[in-house]
Amino acid sequence: MNKQTSIRRAFFRIVSVPLVICSLLIWSAGMAYIYTEVDEVYDATLAQYAREIDHLTRQGIFGEDGNVSADPAAKPQHKYERKIMFRIFQDGKLVARSSFTDGLTNDVMVPGYYDRTIQGKKWRIFVLAANESGRVVEVGNRYGIRYEMMRQLILCLLVPAILFLLAAMYLVWWGAARSLKQVVALSGQVDSRDANDMTPIVDNAIPAEVQPLLSALNRLFARVSDSFSREKEFTDNAAHELRTPLAAIKTQAQVIEKSEKLSKAGQEGFTNLQNAIERASSMVDSLLAFSRVQGGNHELLPVDFSQMVRREVEELLRFTSWRGRRVDVDIAPDATVLGSAQGLSILVRNIVANALKFTPDTGAVKVSVIRDAHGVSLRVADTGPGIPDAQKEKVFDRFFKGQKSNSSGSGLGLSIVKWIANLHGAEIALSDNRPTGLVFEVRFKN
Repeated sequence: MNKQTSIRRAFFRIVSVPLVICSLLIWSAGMAYIYTEVDEVYDATLAQYAREIDHLTRQGIFGEDGNVSADPAAKPQHKYERKIMFRIFQDGKLVARSSFTDGLTNDVMVPGYYDRTIQGKKWRIFVLAANESGRVVEVGNRYGIRYEMMRQLILCLLVPAILFLLAAMYLVWWGAARSLKQVVALSGQVDSRDANDMTPIVDNAIPAEVQPLLSALNRLFARVSDSFSREKEFTDNAAHELRTPLAAIKTQAQVIEKSEKLSKAGQEGFTNLQNAIERASSMVDSLLAFSRVQGGNHELLPVDFSQMVRREVEELLRFTSWRGRRVDVDIAPDATVLGSAQGLSILVRNIVANALKFTPDTGAVKVSVIRDAHGVSLRVADTGPGIPDAQKEKVFDRFFKGQKSNSSGSGLGLSIVKWIANLHGAEIALSDNRPTGLVFEVRFKN
């Protein structure tokens, strides 16, 4: 089974994945740039500090002996003081230093930049040598200062970048949903249409990219409508054209049967002929009924279902061929169904007629209308041969007739019932009637 795809998700992936990758690349490049620039700025600052200290000592600002040794009891005024240092050597002798340099050796280094580890901490040191005076100036700072500055700068970039990325991805998702809103609205229009509504869809707000799909749908509607019209026209014409000659054949057969003295074999032949005529007439009547219900107005309005069922049962019992059967009626009063009066009338007539047709002369049919909290149900139980479980779904196929059927029916009655039930959103259930027979139930939801 293929997994259903989503245009919205596909568009989101197409846009968001490159966006995330580009953001990561830009952030990585910015981080590398920050690392380089912070190192350069701090190295340049060390060189500048060294030259300023050398200039100050050259002017004798530190006193006659130049000793500015740190006071061990002095408290730092800033947390970074422990991460910055300087020392001054005169002719190889340490003459001045800042606080917190106890861990350094007194070896005078060659001028330049150095990385040294002091008491487990990594330092960056710059050495400036004034060769003409024998003075050497050392300045340094811990890499921790640099790392902290880098982290702060990276966070200053990272937080807005993440917020921007989240906002951009949300806007992409929202924009995709808004762009597809018209497509969803179009599908809603198609889904809410009546099955017989084949008029073109006109929507000027549909985006240009969706217009080809809309045009294709309208062309499909036109083709289906034309096909339905031709089928209905053919069914109507064929049924009407066949009805008259069948009636004439039936009348002639009855006249011949009464006017002629037939042998036993001839009588059987006439009986078979009349049965064939009955089947053909029943099929024509069913085709006309199906054509009327398919082409009729299917506006669903409140229908007094109780009164309708009672009326249809009374009409069917007027046929002399069914007068020997017992029909019990149990109809709940004021049961209302939202539907097509014409369609519901055909549905009730076909179900009850089908039960009477398959019930023997000594049998009984019970017609019930049940009203409860879930809706209204039509329940018709007969004492006929019933339907095997394997055929309970097939009986709704057109022209299907069960193995036990000796009826002159057309095989269209239950397919018409199924079509009308689907039109009304009703459910059909078939079950066995004990000890013999069938229970046919149609449930209309509230």
